[in-house]
Amino acid sequence: MNEKKSVARRNFLKYTSASLAAFTIVPRSVLGGKGYTAPSDQLTKGIIGVGGMGLGHFDYEGTKLLAVCDVDKNHLQRASDIAGPDVSTYSDFRELLARPDIDVVHIVTPPHWH
Repeated sequence: MNEKKSVARRNFLKYTSASLAAFTIVPRSVLGGKGYTAPSDQLTKGIIGVGGMGLGHFDYEGTKLLAVCDVDKNHLQRASDIAGPDVSTYSDFRELLARPDIDVVHIVTPPHWH
């Protein structure tokens, strides 16, 4: 019976030391903390309608813009230039809505459509 206890203790020590070593490998940006936002604390978003009002939805605190969508090619190009190359562009809103990595979608409409 003492042999079973010592084996169980060895396994416990082995797994505990392995899990502690994992924390030294994980990058600081994943854990969050001072100067870093953990991915779980940041909403990913897409914006449908990036005309005049839509551009105001780019920089909300705690969000990361992943995609923009507009049927007007000029609005879409301007939004792409402002957002940068990491942001995907779509002219069909259904493609943006189909992305599983987007948490929030802003649907921006002109005042007369409210």
